[in-house]
Amino acid sequence: MSVTLPTQSGMVGIFANHTPLVSIIKEGDIVVKEEGNTVRFKSTEGVLEVRPKSEVIIVVDKAEKIN
Repeated sequence: MSVTLPTQSGMVGIFANHTPLVSIIKEGDIVVKEEGNTVRFKSTEGVLEVRPKSEVIIVVDKAEKIN
């Protein structure tokens, strides 16, 4: 699984066993890839937290799935 999203530091790609991280998410596209499937979301600003064991927490005011 991977998650790619815009942060204050630029585009960030999160992959398995990523280093723990907390960052501010900028408005834009969030892309989630898992087992050959890709899902895209258009989101507002928010917060990203990456925890040990590949746990990713994304908190935004609004996110809409893009077809």
